[in-house]
Amino acid sequence: MISWIQTIIQRHHKWFFGALLIVIIVAFVFTVGATPGIGSSNRSDYTRNFLGFNLSSQQVQQQLARGVELSFILSNRNPSQINFEAAMKQRAVMLYLADTLEIPEPTEAQLMSFIQTRPAFIDPQTGVFSNNIYTSFVDNVSNSDRYDQQTVVAILTQDWRIDRAAEAVSGPGYVLPYLAERQEEQTRTTWSVETATMNAGGFKTTVTPTEDALKTFFEQAGERYKLPPQMTINYVAFPAADYLSEVSTPTDEELDAFYIRNISKWEKNADGSAKPLEEVRDAVAQAWKQPQAARKAAEAASQLTVKIYNAYTAKKIDAGEEALTAFIKDAGYKVQETPSFSVGSLPQDFPLPAQAAEAAEALTDRRLYSDAIVGPDGAYVVLRGQQTPATMPELDAVRERVVADYTAVETNRAFTEFGEQIHSQLQQAVDEGGSFSAVARKAGFEPKSFTDFTIMDIPEGLPQYYFYQLMDMKQGEVSPMLRYGPDAVFLYVQKKEKPAIDAKADDLQETLRTLSFYYSGATAQGIIRDLVAVGDKMATPEEF
Repeated sequence: MISWIQTIIQRHHKWFFGALLIVIIVAFVFTVGATPGIGSSNRSDYTRNFLGFNLSSQQVQQQLARGVELSFILSNRNPSQINFEAAMKQRAVMLYLADTLEIPEPTEAQLMSFIQTRPAFIDPQTGVFSNNIYTSFVDNVSNSDRYDQQTVVAILTQDWRIDRAAEAVSGPGYVLPYLAERQEEQTRTTWSVETATMNAGGFKTTVTPTEDALKTFFEQAGERYKLPPQMTINYVAFPAADYLSEVSTPTDEELDAFYIRNISKWEKNADGSAKPLEEVRDAVAQAWKQPQAARKAAEAASQLTVKIYNAYTAKKIDAGEEALTAFIKDAGYKVQETPSFSVGSLPQDFPLPAQAAEAAEALTDRRLYSDAIVGPDGAYVVLRGQQTPATMPELDAVRERVVADYTAVETNRAFTEFGEQIHSQLQQAVDEGGSFSAVARKAGFEPKSFTDFTIMDIPEGLPQYYFYQLMDMKQGEVSPMLRYGPDAVFLYVQKKEKPAIDAKADDLQETLRTLSFYYSGATAQGIIRDLVAVGDKMATPEEF
């Protein structure tokens, strides 16, 4: 296979097609090269087996990333707009499926036919495969230091096998003909609809709660008034300031470049211009060192998590928070504790970044410590602290909230009863040949009319989400009062004319093919999603 591609490359003349390769290289450098990898950086000390792919291996990650990159570009999709971690996992799943299904590599003829279907090689003017575009790509690959012939052939071969695996797991996509007929009927049905809208906030009623009513309401809805659980977080801090001395002094060239890149950050002159480097040199040098010191702090935090993991693996730490804290202190680290706070609501002067609190809330009896958490001022490893469950207050402590909630519930109940009355009036009016709009306007609603349209050309001003209700309504029917955010709406189907459907018509056959493709694709996506979940579980080691 490789010799065949080499023969093609040697045979072709070299000329312009560098743009595509430049896109590949630039996207790869800035997207993949800047990414620490799938998962946290401090997991690289142990294997993360994702369906046979070690996600802790930089080589494996690079292979998957390059496959995603080139596959997307040859499909005329922008790789910079994708979730790389998710795409790499999906590619691993599809290669796993191809291996499991024992799908062989393509023959030379099959691979060449596959190449001719890649959108990147299709001439936009003619819509067919362009040998000139393909030849230019092959020539530039042969001159590239980053993508050699073997890599490109391997990725194209994988893509061919992935397509075959997708076909195998998609199923036939069988669709009953009546579904296509129904879809075609809905698409071509002619509608005339009237609406009546009122802002619910404009509805007024008087609510006077009694003490007994408040007590009953409080007891029945008590869960909403529970005080949230409280917690503290134990943590080990790695301030970036502690690592500034380990950062080398910047050269004049580095300092000058950093000063220019961040010109807006420095102290200003009276006219608003930045002071010259000579006057702010110390501040610029400190700012230049800060992110490097933060990276060193992150490395130190990661080293602690690796020590903890290795100690658990070697059975050197007993179960429980106390044993873990003792191990960390014995290793020479300082364990601190935050003040108590409400779960999900951090106080203003909280000593940790928000992501540290989120990581602490996710800790469990089986996961007592976090990965390294990096903030602008350093890094942290958080541990489980004290946990206080939610508590139920007395009515007097939350009386103001209870009164407001009771009033809102009673007002909403009264508005619902009002809507039922208006619905009856509207339905009676249209049944007797009267005016929907006149009755609606008299009741305080704003009526609108939309005539002779299909769902393929819904008129402006008629929200598409109304059709969740309209599709199930009959001609002459008025809907109950519907609530969409702050608005209350009545819908009236003045006309609903369904077309006659020819089961042999070309449009119906096209609809049938479209639905079949959709159902088969949904089946494949479901399988891929489930296998990604399986792979994630396999790749997440038990801590102890």
